[in-house]
Amino acid sequence: MPRIPDQLLNSIVYLFRNQTEALGGNGSGGTGFFISYPRQTTRHIYVVSNVHVVQNGCVTLRINKKDGSCEAIEIPMASWIAHTDSDDVCVAPITFDIPSTWAINPLEWENYCPTSERFQELNVGVGDDVFMLGRFSGHSGRTYNQPLARFGNIAMMDGGERVKDGRGLLVDAYLIEMRSLPGFSGSPVFVAIGAGSYRGVYGNELKARMMPFYTETIGLIGIDTGHKPVTNPVLHESGKKFEPHLYVTQNSGIAIVAPYYKIIDILELVERH
Repeated sequence: MPRIPDQLLNSIVYLFRNQTEALGGNGSGGTGFFISYPRQTTRHIYVVSNVHVVQNGCVTLRINKKDGSCEAIEIPMASWIAHTDSDDVCVAPITFDIPSTWAINPLEWENYCPTSERFQELNVGVGDDVFMLGRFSGHSGRTYNQPLARFGNIAMMDGGERVKDGRGLLVDAYLIEMRSLPGFSGSPVFVAIGAGSYRGVYGNELKARMMPFYTETIGLIGIDTGHKPVTNPVLHESGKKFEPHLYVTQNSGIAIVAPYYKIIDILELVERH
């Protein structure tokens, strides 16, 4: 896994229910990230997160400042725009100039988000390394956001049967072996393709293809929306099931990741209006 660029870490914000919880670093919430989206001669700034995070009232952003402290601002619920196909992705336009005191570097969309053509050219698929950056609820920090990185691999690509997410809705998603936990909802997930990585075959001669040894590629693959739970029966010491049956839900270690193009859908909708 390559060294993670600091720009990615500096794009992350934490979401809380109110300013008190944000400045105290406690309470439920999730993660968001700033992006910079080009439009002709200007750039528009957005913050991206999950619908379920926002609908739970977590619309207060805790943002790092250059002096080592943090600031909390609320993005009104009405400002968040959800995906029209019930995917667990929403964005909010930033309608003010980002203060020079903020230690924020929005992701430059054209540098970190692949086009569909580039995605296919790289032949991104099962086994590729990925990482996500977000809020670890066990250490949210009291005065500063320090995003935690979690690592894994693509376990299943999108495009087949839809996946049931934590809201009980069927959505397009990647499944990622990446130990997702509460608090990471809304985290950006990146694919990391290193030098010499095998990329499959191409052409009629079916020649093997590899990444050049002088390159590495990091690109946004999507946004973490939660994990797939596994339900198992509770057993007696004898190994028999209880009557009536009792069950326990466990974290399967498989993260549900909404594809990057779901974010594009919303951005293009906003940019047209």
